[in-house]
Amino acid sequence: MKDLTPCCHCGDDCHIEIKHTDKVFCCNGCKMVFEILNESGMSQYYDIEQKPGTRPTEAGNKYQFLENTEIAEEFYDFKSGTQCKVTLFLPQIHCSSCVWLLENLNLLNEGILQSEVHFTKREAYISFHPDKISLLGLTHLLDKIGYAPTFEKKTKNS
Repeated sequence: MKDLTPCCHCGDDCHIEIKHTDKVFCCNGCKMVFEILNESGMSQYYDIEQKPGTRPTEAGNKYQFLENTEIAEEFYDFKSGTQCKVTLFLPQIHCSSCVWLLENLNLLNEGILQSEVHFTKREAYISFHPDKISLLGLTHLLDKIGYAPTFEKKTKNS
């Protein structure tokens, strides 16, 4: 039986090999995240952990509810004309590479002002400029790099 090659991004075994330069990936999602990080000058992400990445999902239309401004605003911790703040639960957070990538989101999109991760809660506190990126755009970016957020409506007591 042939030994399987580990994916350059997520470390999972490659049952099919997708090659890019000298790297091998288990899926096109992992390859895409690798390309995004390389193009953004963030390839040092791979120096932090041996198997740093998480596999991106296929978002499809699962976040389209955020196109409705009234619904999206229910998830904001704060909103002004130049800044919105959200707390997002990102269950895929599992290592220091995750924290590093998520705290450097501003390098992937200029609309992201700041991002801070609470590792044990698997939450990211993200500030963004609403004229440069919407909550839906932020959600798609997170999903694209393998950190699909989950959304729960805030109650008055939270």
